[in-house]
Amino acid sequence: MNVFNESKPEYVATNLGNVIETRVYTKRQRAKSTDGLVTFAAFNPFTSTPVQYIPGKSDPTGTYNYQYDPNFGKPTNPDAYGSNVLNPNQLPRTYRFAVGLRF
Repeated sequence: MNVFNESKPEYVATNLGNVIETRVYTKRQRAKSTDGLVTFAAFNPFTSTPVQYIPGKSDPTGTYNYQYDPNFGKPTNPDAYGSNVLNPNQLPRTYRFAVGLRF
């Protein structure tokens, strides 16, 4: 007799690429903030803590190291989540499992 358990996620990846905006701007990607008020300073992540610039909230005369894209964390496509008429191939995350006995 053999007891088995098989489980796996079905279709975890998406064919749409990144569905959530994840861009972060630093001195390397962009010299100035998106509103043009701040020039980013370089930093050493091993010796200092980076400081985030938030447009409209942070003081423009301060020293900042990075800024999130204005759309950071938002969906990049309205059809990015779930299957619908416009996007029939995108399935929600599904887990499949089987448990049983073999003789």
